[in-house]
Amino acid sequence: MIDAIPEAYQDCEYLLISALLYAPKHWVKAAETVKPEYFYDEVNRKIWNAMVDLKTFDTRSIINKLEGEVDFKTIMRLEGLSISRIITEFEVNKLCWFVVEAYKRTEIQNIKLSMTGDNLGEFVEKIEKINRIGVNDNVPQDVSGEFSFKVDRICRGEKDLRNIPTGFSLIDRKIDGFRKGELVILGGRPGSGKTTLAMNIAFNIARKRMNVIFFSLEMGKIELHERLVSSVTELKPYPGMSSEEAAKLFNASRRITGELPLSVDDRSAVTIEDIYLEAKKLKEAAKLDMIVIDHMSILKSRKPFKSRYEEISDISRQLKVLAKDMDVPVLCLCQLNRQTEGREVKTPNMSDLRDSGSIEQDADLIMFVFRPEYHLSQNKPDNENSPEFLRWEDEMRQLKGKANVIIAKNRRGETGSIPLMFNGKYSKFWEAV
Repeated sequence: MIDAIPEAYQDCEYLLISALLYAPKHWVKAAETVKPEYFYDEVNRKIWNAMVDLKTFDTRSIINKLEGEVDFKTIMRLEGLSISRIITEFEVNKLCWFVVEAYKRTEIQNIKLSMTGDNLGEFVEKIEKINRIGVNDNVPQDVSGEFSFKVDRICRGEKDLRNIPTGFSLIDRKIDGFRKGELVILGGRPGSGKTTLAMNIAFNIARKRMNVIFFSLEMGKIELHERLVSSVTELKPYPGMSSEEAAKLFNASRRITGELPLSVDDRSAVTIEDIYLEAKKLKEAAKLDMIVIDHMSILKSRKPFKSRYEEISDISRQLKVLAKDMDVPVLCLCQLNRQTEGREVKTPNMSDLRDSGSIEQDADLIMFVFRPEYHLSQNKPDNENSPEFLRWEDEMRQLKGKANVIIAKNRRGETGSIPLMFNGKYSKFWEAV
């Protein structure tokens, strides 16, 4: 063990044992979450082990149990720390939380010291395992007080600080923004516009001075930058364009790169473990508020799997762990399988998510991009002089630019469909009026 544990955390070990010696009725709850190996101080560890062995104990039985191992004056002194105080379950659980957090911090530091370039996958697994240790669920909350505070905040028109608006007011009205710690899936067929929508959302969030990292596994950062500039200016470079238009493009490009906290990682072979490590580095530097991954269908893991189904299932779980560990929303794009093309009704649903059913279990929010124009364009009649072609052409005109974001799963609220408009030329979605 390294000497990295803060002195305040050691004090919590003493106070926790003291509280339980004085009020052993809280022992069962504490023992559910604090294990003997979590104690940094060896004497405290021995006392906790004695409590585990005895199950029902008092100060005298602990002294008898540890005779010859721990000085009885030490135990008596620990008991005396709490004699003048009322020990509540809430206080005991908070002390448990400090002990566990100290253990986690020390273990993670030890893992980092032993890390090499060859064991990154093993390193991530160990970190994930340590981070899953916790007693947060056991800390009692003032539910009524929290609820009253939330209602009061909403009445005053204040936003929930754990929610990040997407910049699309109709979507935010339905989902209340992306929440920290949640996994959001954005699904769509190839060419449906899901990358464009994700990029528009990332841009909107970055404009609020929030740090966004966009992992683009399929598209290069230059192409993404060109799309972003085009969406802002509603211009694309063309032969003979005016100097004013060119200046507009240049200025928008400089503002995006110089002012927005939006970074793009376009490594094609990036793994889920690489993403975790990069996110961890940004989080420790206080430069991470949201993660976007485009897209899950080509995301890999360093670990071997018997099938792609098993690999995607594991990646889906790791994405949820990533969101919780970094305490940021993770927006991951996902391809839909081809069965939507064979249906008369093309509207996507959760069973269309490719490769694994675990995605719909792990995700907190599932959205789909649906453009009827895109699906109709796939069924263009061959004979341009036929009545079928004329009907198709008329329907294409009616559907031009129309899109919907379908909220298929929402753990925090309602589902439904939100109308948007889409311009593929300028890589831009906006709200339908």
